[in-house]
Amino acid sequence: MDLAREPDPFCQTFQFGKAHKCSHKCDVGHTAREHHCLGDGVSSDSMEAGCLGRPMTTGGLPTSKHFKYCSFWVDHFSRFIYVTFYDSKKAEELAQSKLEFEDFASRFQVRLKSIPADNGVYRACSFQDACQRNQQRLTFCAVGTHWQNGIAERFIGSITQQARTILLHAMARWLQVVFEDMWPFAIPHNVTLHNCSVHKDKPSSPFELFTGQ
Repeated sequence: MDLAREPDPFCQTFQFGKAHKCSHKCDVGHTAREHHCLGDGVSSDSMEAGCLGRPMTTGGLPTSKHFKYCSFWVDHFSRFIYVTFYDSKKAEELAQSKLEFEDFASRFQVRLKSIPADNGVYRACSFQDACQRNQQRLTFCAVGTHWQNGIAERFIGSITQQARTILLHAMARWLQVVFEDMWPFAIPHNVTLHNCSVHKDKPSSPFELFTGQ
């Protein structure tokens, strides 16, 4: 048998993991082309999971706390992604997520200047006040026009799709140990793969561009 002439093997896990609704047909690339430096534009959006997620602990007794939400921060220039997890959809949690990303960025002398975001909890007074204190320009999508925050929306879709595929494959291989509540492990794993990979039209990986390391 000539294996070179045989069709590629069909992976049911991969086909199921990449299944998603059709994307909105529009070009959102012009938003990123307006930013030429780190921190000039950092899109943010939040994701609500379909099941409670297991927290990442390394020892001690099991905790009753579970994650339900995940926030994505995407730097337009480098395409670097930072994610945080929390258990309630409150403005205080979102402000803490922004502070965590700002602390990380400050290690590499990167300051967030503009934050395009979705509506909802991003319009909370406490979050807007946190942006004003740091002199950050906060803009919102119009009603029903989520593609205006297309950079964050796109990466949430691609990261969760790939993380779902990884998790489904692990569950199929290790049924007794890996469960669907381990999605808070799969998403950071796939974010690391994205940040450490060189992408189209970029000379270096997002991590190297953002951190200089």
